[in-house]
Amino acid sequence: MRISRSTTRLAVLAGVAALALSGCGVSDAVVQPGVAADVDGTTLSVAEVDETAMDTCEVFSAAGQLGGSLTGAFMRDLAVDALVRVEVISQIAEENGMDADAMLEGDEADARTQLEQIVDSTDLTEDQISDEVVRFVAANNFFSDVLLTVAGTDTDDQRQYLADWQDEHEIVVNPVYDAVDLAASVQADETADLSVAVSDTARDLINAEMAEALGQGDGSYAAAMPAGQACQG
Repeated sequence: MRISRSTTRLAVLAGVAALALSGCGVSDAVVQPGVAADVDGTTLSVAEVDETAMDTCEVFSAAGQLGGSLTGAFMRDLAVDALVRVEVISQIAEENGMDADAMLEGDEADARTQLEQIVDSTDLTEDQISDEVVRFVAANNFFSDVLLTVAGTDTDDQRQYLADWQDEHEIVVNPVYDAVDLAASVQADETADLSVAVSDTARDLINAEMAEALGQGDGSYAAAMPAGQACQG
């Protein structure tokens, strides 16, 4: 069973942002220098995260989608979350006898087609639609496709499956990034289950950033952001 695809330009990117925000937290685990995350022995490098974040930010900005409203740090958090979820769901697929590589290739082909549709209407070139950007955009659908197959359509069942998997496997995220909580990513309310108590002011800032990331804000968050902190490619 495959999740339905939206035809709205880059709409899937908003889903990636929502999933990443829902898993906010700080890891106290220690990782090796240059390592962004370790998923049960498979490492993701800081360089890989940076390249994914920068390339995706460049595409966002050129397409007029999300980029100008996101901090560079938040963009890197999104990249870590996406790359971790791709590795996690690849392992889950293989554990369940599924061809993870073929499924990911299919979702990446869909993502590349979606991304290439914006090239003619922007200053982007096809060369800027890098493999890193394609994987970032494909991550959410890949995650959903496998999860639907192994855990069914019930949200509680999906959350329990992910919680059990994470209890049995080690996911270590460099504390410079937000921690990844797989079970917390399966929820509708992106800010209801933050891992620590936050003030009303902090919650307002989180909601303002997310609203503008989803294209629903008034631009005030991005306008107030120091230029050096914005996602600018």
